[in-house]
Amino acid sequence: MVQFEDYNVQSHYNSLLDLEDASNDFNARQASSVVDTLIRDLFLRRGVQDTLGLTLLHKHFPLDDNTKMVNYGAVAYPWDMADASSEVVRDIYPTAWRFTDTGGIAPYEFGYTQGGAETPGVRKEESAEFLQELQELLQKHNLTSLLGLRLLDAATSEPGVEFTSGSANITLPREVFANNQGRHVEALWVFQKALEGSSGDPLVYKVCKSYCFKDNKGKHVKKHHRTF
Repeated sequence: MVQFEDYNVQSHYNSLLDLEDASNDFNARQASSVVDTLIRDLFLRRGVQDTLGLTLLHKHFPLDDNTKMVNYGAVAYPWDMADASSEVVRDIYPTAWRFTDTGGIAPYEFGYTQGGAETPGVRKEESAEFLQELQELLQKHNLTSLLGLRLLDAATSEPGVEFTSGSANITLPREVFANNQGRHVEALWVFQKALEGSSGDPLVYKVCKSYCFKDNKGKHVKKHHRTF
């Protein structure tokens, strides 16, 4: 059984690749062929597709020690836990996870809600077999450092582009960045069943829910385009 690890900013966030490197590695390893078939089938077979999405692992920028990247509404901000009260800390919950070099799974991004929040589909016992199978699949295809999981409930429901202002990531309507369509990098995949096909078998397809931007030199400009 995959063991859950406590968050460590250096091991679990700062060790993530930058967007350019993650995107290049994803393409070089032809990871789409695995995402579109084996991983898609696993999500649907285990019934987690409505709760979890598959994400391209990358970091926005390095975080300081004792800091978490926390999403609240349209803003994601590096939050120093030393500045947060115990009540606030209790209301911060994981929204994204990665498999670790030590064989476990750990959160690397978080959300905040007053009153706390459930994290369905991750810590429940019924997810154990899914996590084990996904870990083995990623290891087999050398994708552990590139692909992770994201809680779909944590994503904003309106289409938008996430950009960085200072140390905060802020989401604006995607129309603001309509001219940047050519610089998108797929960053979050959701697997869904379509209407029944003529054969009686469900048609399964991948929906790209989120994009990240690269600038003209291929660097991460910290803008994220969500298509919900």
